[in-house]
Amino acid sequence: MATIGLTMRVRREAMQGMLRPRAPRRSAQDNAGWRYPNGRPFRTSSSTAAENHQQHSPPPASSWSDGVAAQAIFGSLGGVFILGFGGYLYHTWYKHSVLKKMAVAFEPGYDPVLVLDKASQRVPNKPELSRPSYKTQLRDSEEAKEEDDDDDDKEGPESVEEIAWIARREQALIDQIIHGQLAGQYWLITGPKGTGKFSLIADAMTRNQADGVAVCECSDNLEIFRLRLGKCLNFEYAEDYIGGLFSRRDPREGGPLVDIERALNKLEKVAVDYHTKHLRPLILVFNNIHHLRQTDEGSYSLLLQLQQRAESWSQAGIVTFVFCSDDHWPYALLKKNAARMSVLTVKDLSKDEAVRAIRTERKKLWREDRPLHDPEIEQLWTLVGGRIAHLSAAMKHKDMIQAAKLIIEREKQWLLSRIGLIVDCDDDVMDEQKWASSSFLLMQALVKNADEAAESQNYSKGLPYSVARQVMTRTDFLSQLDHENMICIDTDYHIKPNSIVMLNVIRELCNEPDFQERLDSVLERIGDIESLGRTRELLWKSGKDGQGVLNVKLEDRPLV
Repeated sequence: MATIGLTMRVRREAMQGMLRPRAPRRSAQDNAGWRYPNGRPFRTSSSTAAENHQQHSPPPASSWSDGVAAQAIFGSLGGVFILGFGGYLYHTWYKHSVLKKMAVAFEPGYDPVLVLDKASQRVPNKPELSRPSYKTQLRDSEEAKEEDDDDDDKEGPESVEEIAWIARREQALIDQIIHGQLAGQYWLITGPKGTGKFSLIADAMTRNQADGVAVCECSDNLEIFRLRLGKCLNFEYAEDYIGGLFSRRDPREGGPLVDIERALNKLEKVAVDYHTKHLRPLILVFNNIHHLRQTDEGSYSLLLQLQQRAESWSQAGIVTFVFCSDDHWPYALLKKNAARMSVLTVKDLSKDEAVRAIRTERKKLWREDRPLHDPEIEQLWTLVGGRIAHLSAAMKHKDMIQAAKLIIEREKQWLLSRIGLIVDCDDDVMDEQKWASSSFLLMQALVKNADEAAESQNYSKGLPYSVARQVMTRTDFLSQLDHENMICIDTDYHIKPNSIVMLNVIRELCNEPDFQERLDSVLERIGDIESLGRTRELLWKSGKDGQGVLNVKLEDRPLV
């Protein structure tokens, strides 16, 4: 009941408020002196009304500096400034990181050559894994049982003498080069293929853990060479630079030569810092520079570009370049502009070194104690000489002489596939037979020179380059024969067969009964084809029925 009474009372008061008369509507001027506390107006003084009007009136129009436009402008400028400053910091950090990463490439143990050497050391050192054999399975099983019985009598793997490869006479000098002890010059290491040039360098790098040394393998493709140089120097050519996303120009637009120049510029800064700290130069090895194409303009420019850096950096003593080549043409090209270049020629093993190497390997692989003057070793030396590649292939076989003969036969068939003579050849292969016949003329002269030196028991320097030009009557064939590893041109411009194996092959071919006859036949055939090309025939017909015919032949003969 109390709730119902309260509700009726609220409704009654609400009805009274609705029926209460409202005050007339006043203007803003009439309301200037009125205030409404508790909902009821009352009159105030004029000063109080004026102050109240000023407080409740809208604020005056603000200036542009306090507006939204100014805030947007200053916010944009602040964002641009922060972005630019952040970009500058990133750019500075990136340049510093590039130099730091390149310096890591010359730290001990970084070079991939050492990684491969460590991988080879993890291979089990078991002689049976390195000695192939062509014997039958039954014979192999019998010999295996005999070897097992012999092994039981011995103490085990400790009985096998662990001897490294024979020290070369060039090793001491190469150690000084790779270890940075010889500054002020750059080096060209030449020699025929298979003499162990890079093996000497790798051995020197292993001794000091490649401290301050980097190796780059050359390629005939400049783009591939660019990538290999970047891997060698731990340089990305700004391909990982984030600022390149906002760049319109491709960093590689200038070509591989421009990228290589950028890498060398960075290397110069690293080399200066390294020389300041360690007081010795960095070593940069370019292996197999003969793979650069001799006739390619880009490869020619690349070699000259590297030589310019080698000259300036060797003068400053900050970087020593080492070029390795199997061919002669890089020496002829570099010699024109060389002022600080030194040349080292790596030759075959001498007879004493070869005999010591054979005895060591046979004891290691086959547990054979060979005497010093073993007839089989003497015969092997006569067949393959001191070329490490051929010795290594022959020593792994049980029958070394048979393996050496297989090497000679393989080399013979390869030589005939390249410069084999074709009697009564067609004019389509005349250019090839010109090269083959000229090559065999040179081969005959080389065999004659070697036989004369053997009879007089003197060391043969080879055939002089000028004499070889006259024998071949073609100067452009010599470089191709050197590139094919048929001949070897040394730095004194003397020409010899590429190896003892090649000399034995050439001697065998030139001593065949019908060789001279076939060579003369090919030379005569080439002369006849060239004569036909120089001959012009003129026919003159006369008479009503064309019975009178005059045939005139005109032949261009060289002036004597």
